Amino acid sequence: MIWLKPDILPWEGELPPNLMLDEKFIVRKKVRGRFRIALVYPSTYKVAISNLGLRIIYHLLNLEDQIYCERFTAESGRSLETGSRLKEFDLIMFCYQYEPDLLEIARLITEFNLFDKPKLVGGPCACNPFPLKKLVDYVYIGEAESKLMNLIEGVMEGRRPEELASLEGVFVSSASEAAVRAYPKKLNTPLPACQVSSRLSIFGDALLLDVSRGCRWGCLFCLGRRIYAPYRERDLSQLAEVIEKGMMKGGYEAIALISSDLCSYSRLEELLELVEDLRKAKEFRLIAPSLRADALN
Repeated sequence: MIWLKPDILPWEGELPPNLMLDEKFIVRKKVRGRFRIALVYPSTYKVAISNLGLRIIYHLLNLEDQIYCERFTAESGRSLETGSRLKEFDLIMFCYQYEPDLLEIARLITEFNLFDKPKLVGGPCACNPFPLKKLVDYVYIGEAESKLMNLIEGVMEGRRPEELASLEGVFVSSASEAAVRAYPKKLNTPLPACQVSSRLSIFGDALLLDVSRGCRWGCLFCLGRRIYAPYRERDLSQLAEVIEKGMMKGGYEAIALISSDLCSYSRLEELLELVEDLRKAKEFRLIAPSLRADALN
């Protein structure tokens, strides 16, 4: 477990003075000889570290020995891992989570003169890639575990835009007319038990678990029902394994069950019983951010 304290930050003065990074499970690699990816969350650190998608992508990319993925937020032009500048990276990846983030993405590209750097955008708001054509080179449409590594490998190999445009979930600004959303048909994708975390997260020092994706409800006002469809549940045995390992090795102070509607999870009572049994051995908080009042019992 690694905790990053403010007195060892290599870029003193660029982050807000009241921001204390008490992170654990930061990935450390030697930079030389590796393909460097900047994973940029265009908002505050507190919002970035609270995002499960960011944690999963950070873990997924750093599983590859030849890749070193480092994180950035809108609060600094230096990475959280090594203090490197954005211009030093081989690929810039932006998380496009909310519509206003597009303005921040444009600001970062302009302010740090990233026009000549390969740039990739992904996330819920990337479902319509056409407003992004003039801003970035690639748009990934869908869930990262499905086909994102295919695109990354293609960029690393220097494949032509036409070849990359043929990949599922990939929209290439210079070559694509459309793209098909990529997603795993079953929610049995890897879920890291030892996630990068901080007490500055909205959830506190918490292990984040997506128990399901998609939604059973057809609310017309909600974009989530389309971009995360179809509804899929994560197997209880996988959740149990991740929770047990995460709480034993990670020592998290809370568990957050992420879902569009937690009450729709078919084995919710069994999951809660499992959590309650673990709480007998170690005290921690249980967080359920999304509940429907009419589905509670």
